[in-house]
Amino acid sequence: MSATFNESVILKESWTEEDWRVELTGPLSPYELSWRFLSAPILMVPTENLTVWFEVLIDENRQFFGNGSEVLKIHFDDLEVMNSFQYNFGMINSTVEFELFPRESDEK
Repeated sequence: MSATFNESVILKESWTEEDWRVELTGPLSPYELSWRFLSAPILMVPTENLTVWFEVLIDENRQFFGNGSEVLKIHFDDLEVMNSFQYNFGMINSTVEFELFPRESDEK
């Protein structure tokens, strides 16, 4: 999944995965998930880039109802680790939300 910003961003070298949290809420909570920030190596050098990429792995057998029932949230707990490329402005929004598509469970 990707998040697009309104201007290029750069990641500070002091960034760690503990600075952000990813959680999934929905009618079948709790969900097991893991995540990786794929854009970290690109954003640690001065490169113009509006879109950042996350990999989120969710239990394969989990059903999703879709239509806003399940919401994946990325919480930027430390807003200082990512700044705008041009002006060093920090982030304003501390949360980005994604609605998941429906998916059938593999269980019979």
